[in-house]
Amino acid sequence: MNSDTVVSVICILCLGIIAAIGLLMYLKRRHARRWPTAVGHVQSTLVRLEERGENFSKWVAYVTYNYEVLGQSHSRSFKREFLLDSRAKKWLGGYPVGRALTVRVNPHKPADSMVFWREQTVPGAQPAAAGK
Repeated sequence: MNSDTVVSVICILCLGIIAAIGLLMYLKRRHARRWPTAVGHVQSTLVRLEERGENFSKWVAYVTYNYEVLGQSHSRSFKREFLLDSRAKKWLGGYPVGRALTVRVNPHKPADSMVFWREQTVPGAQPAAAGK
């Protein structure tokens, strides 16, 4: 095998891994729409500048929420990326601490949950699906 072949194989493997991760995330979101719901509440919010390489940064807005299933409390978060600090702060304005959220909870693993913006009661607030 020459060096070009090795580089090609490594690139193909990396692309395959990225595609597999994307597919798994898509399938989880699709399946989560059938999970039962619980009421959650925004616990905290944060906006932070995160560097992406030498010459690029993004503002990342985080929302941490908690919910209870069968008497046990769980906490998760979701995030959304922005190019401007003002946009991130405006988006977080829709998530004041204490705000109620509809949370989709994995029935087999209650610590696993997702939040979908279309299921929330306040129009205009659009969180990304939770995952971290």
